[in-house]
Amino acid sequence: MRWSDQVLLLIDRHRRLLLTALVLAYLLGFSGQWRPEPDSALYIALGRNLAAGKGYTFHDKPHRLAYPGLPFMLAGIDRISGEHAMFMSHVLILAMGLASLAMMYRLMSLHAGRAVAVMMTVGLGISYTFYRYCYELRSDMPFMLGVMMVLAGYEGILIESAGRRKKPLDWILLIVGLGLAIVTRPTMWALLAALLAAVVWGVIRGRFSKKLLLVPAVIALAAVSFIAADPRRGNAEAHRLGDYEDVVLESVSVPKLIANVSELLDPHASEALFGIDFGHAVRLGPISLQMIASVIALAAGLLVFRERSLWGLWFLLTALMMLVTLARDRYFLPVLPMMVYGWWTLIREINFRVPGRWGNLLFGALFLLGIVPNSAKVGWLIFEQRHPNVLTIVRDGRYESMYRVAEMIDAQVPRGSWVIAPKKFGRIFSALTGRNVTEPGDVKGNERSFAEYYLLEPAKFEPDSPLIQPLLYTIGPPLASVKGKYDDKPWTLRFVKAVEGTR
Repeated sequence: MRWSDQVLLLIDRHRRLLLTALVLAYLLGFSGQWRPEPDSALYIALGRNLAAGKGYTFHDKPHRLAYPGLPFMLAGIDRISGEHAMFMSHVLILAMGLASLAMMYRLMSLHAGRAVAVMMTVGLGISYTFYRYCYELRSDMPFMLGVMMVLAGYEGILIESAGRRKKPLDWILLIVGLGLAIVTRPTMWALLAALLAAVVWGVIRGRFSKKLLLVPAVIALAAVSFIAADPRRGNAEAHRLGDYEDVVLESVSVPKLIANVSELLDPHASEALFGIDFGHAVRLGPISLQMIASVIALAAGLLVFRERSLWGLWFLLTALMMLVTLARDRYFLPVLPMMVYGWWTLIREINFRVPGRWGNLLFGALFLLGIVPNSAKVGWLIFEQRHPNVLTIVRDGRYESMYRVAEMIDAQVPRGSWVIAPKKFGRIFSALTGRNVTEPGDVKGNERSFAEYYLLEPAKFEPDSPLIQPLLYTIGPPLASVKGKYDDKPWTLRFVKAVEGTR
C-alpha cells in the first residue's frame, strides 16, 4: 500500500482526536491581547468613530480606503461590550477562523469524502499563514470566512445539480458568504469574477443545471448593492469607487508588475504554503531554492483547476491581483485552501508515479515539508500568545511602552490637535488616544492644519515631507517623556508652532 493511502486511513481512524487537538491548539493560542500594527489600528479607530456617531471617518475626515465590513463589526461590538470590546473583538476573529475550518471540512467532505476532509482541515489549521490571522484584528479572517462559505455553498449546489437532494443551506452559505466577502476586502472583485466565469463556463459546456444561472444574478445584485451603499464613496462623484480601486486603476505599470513578480517568487508564495523562507544559499545559477519553492507553491495552487474550474480561477485571479497591486504572504490566505489541497494532490500523485519504496520515501519527505515548518512556527506563536505581556516579545519589544505613551498623549494633547509620530505608529496612537496622530510622510493635504502641532520624538522628517521645513517652526521644550525597557530613545512630546509670517 502507498504511504499516502496509509496516511488517509490513519487520519480517518483518529479523526476525532485530530480535530479535537486542532481546536485545543486554537484555544491555547487565544489570549485576547492586541498585537498592534497599523492596519488593525485603522479598523479599530474607524469602528470607534462609528460607535460614537462620528460616521465613517478617520482623523475627522470621511475615510475612503478601508473596506467597511470589519469596522462596522467592531463598532457593534464596541456598543455592546464597552470596555471589553477589544477582548470580544478577538473572540469574534477567532470564531471566524474556526468557522472557516468548519467550512473547509464541509467543502472537502462534499468533494472528496471524510478522510480527505479531515486531512485538509488539519492541513489548513496548522498552516502558520492561517493560524496567525486568527489573532489579529484585520479584515483577512472575515474575508476568509466569506470565501469559504461561498466555496462550500457552491460545491453543494453543484452536487445538487448532479442529483444530490436539494439543501437550502447551500444557497444560504453562498449568499451570506458573498455578502461577507464583498464588504471586507477588495479581493472580492476577483472572487466575483471567478464565480461568474465558472458558472457561465459550466452552463455553456452543459455540465451544470441552468438554475445555476441564478448565481450570476446574485453576484450582480450583491455588487450593485455594495457600490450603492459603500460608505467610502460618501459624496464623491458617481463614477468613483474607493481609494483601493482608484489607486489600482491609476498605478498599473510594467515596472510595478516586474517588482511584484519578484516579490511573489521571493519569498511570499513559498512562505504562504510552507511557512518558511528557503533562502538563497542553494542556487542553480541565478535561480535560488526559495524561487523554486515559490514556483512549486504556485503550481500547487493551479493544480486545482483539474478539480473545479472555480477553484483554479479563484487562485489565478488572486495571484494576478497581487501582480498589479501588492504581493504579500497574507494575501494568499483566502486561496490557501486551494494551495494546501493542490500540494496534497501533487505529493500523492508523486507517491503513485515513483515506483517502490522511493515513491513512499519521497512522499514522506514532502509530506513532512508541508507540516514541520508550519507546526514549528505555530508552536512559537502559541508561546508568544501565552506570554503575560505579548508586547515585550512582539517585534523585539518595539511596542512595549505603547500604552504609556498613549496615556502621555491623552494627558498632554487637547482633542482635535494634531500629533506627528514616528513611522508605523500614527494609526496605532490614533486608535489608542482618539487624537489625530499622523506621520511625517502622511500629512500631505493637511498642511494648513499644521500651523501648530505636537511632535512625538523620535519622529523624523523625511526629505520629501510635505510639511514646511522644521527650521521655520519654533520647537518647544519637552512637555513629557516616557522610556520603556526596550526603547533605544525616550518618547518625548513637544509643542511646535510655525514662525510668524511663514504661512
